[in-house]
Amino acid sequence: MKSLIRKSSEILEEPCPKWKM
Repeated sequence: MKSLIRKSSEILEEPCPKWKM
């Protein structure tokens, strides 16, 4: 699951604390 979150963050290219959680 963490991998998916990291991929999403790269696509968004924005610091989203919600995704990290």
